[in-house]
Amino acid sequence: MPKPQPQYTFKCVMLGDCSVGKTAIINRYINKDFNNAQQATIGASYYSSNIDLDKCNVCLQLWDTAGQERFNAIAPFYYRTANCVIIVFDITNEFTQTKARAWVDEIQNTVPDCMLVLVGNKIDLNNSKIQYIPEEIQQYAKGKGITYVETSAFTGQNIDSLFLQIAKQIPKNKQGQEQTKLEPIDDPKKQGCC
Repeated sequence: MPKPQPQYTFKCVMLGDCSVGKTAIINRYINKDFNNAQQATIGASYYSSNIDLDKCNVCLQLWDTAGQERFNAIAPFYYRTANCVIIVFDITNEFTQTKARAWVDEIQNTVPDCMLVLVGNKIDLNNSKIQYIPEEIQQYAKGKGITYVETSAFTGQNIDSLFLQIAKQIPKNKQGQEQTKLEPIDDPKKQGCC
């Protein structure tokens, strides 16, 4: 039996500094795997996932963006049309938390209606390496009106629930607004630029 067509298609963009685990989170979610030798993303990579909810089928288009500073200028190309932006930081690296806060401000100023999720990754690491206070970041997220989730791409902790929560929340955020749909182009003449 073929899978049902998604009723909703939503664009989700992953942002965050280099080596915070954006690709590892997506890899854990899509492939149920962790790759210790993951190469840095160049530009952006695309993945998709269909999620069957009680009352609808949702397709999440996941855009994994590069975290290197030289790629920051192209990030708006991806997030300005996003339904959800997932901002990831490494809980063992305070600098990445500071950068994540800057991303939150930029997204809220640029795309105020976009759903924002802040993700503290690498919670599997030894507590002595942790460079943040969980209560502080939870208060920050609450004050900004955004969701905060702690994950481990290594163990898979909270990875599936992160994307399930997003799939459930976006349709609620979009009620009354036009849903995003992708329509295939059947006419080969319409596919070119000329």
